[in-house]
Amino acid sequence: MVAEYGALQYGRPFVFWFGPRPRLVVSGPEVAKAVLTDSTGTFRKGSGSNVNPLSRQPLGEGLVALTGEKWAHHRRVISPAFNMERIKVATQEGRVHTYSKQFLSEDDILSANFDFDF
Repeated sequence: MVAEYGALQYGRPFVFWFGPRPRLVVSGPEVAKAVLTDSTGTFRKGSGSNVNPLSRQPLGEGLVALTGEKWAHHRRVISPAFNMERIKVATQEGRVHTYSKQFLSEDDILSANFDFDF
């Protein structure tokens, strides 16, 4: 993968060329937030004619590629899903469900009639 190879070769962040256009690869939440929330236009998002058709196929018209009113609309639609309370509840419920599937119930153990040799 380009990101891992570039990070090992050049450190982070680094720039690579995707055809005729440079691409900045960042890591860490602080740097990513700074780039994604930049309103100066320094970091152009891949939208319209800037998007390589090959990258549009897997990425689609999502938040990463959108700007302006389309971005604002998509952001309003998905924002409630990332509410911290909802994430906490979903994570806790998911964890309980996962743990409960990993362990047999007490009834399963008692009805199994295991023979033990000590």
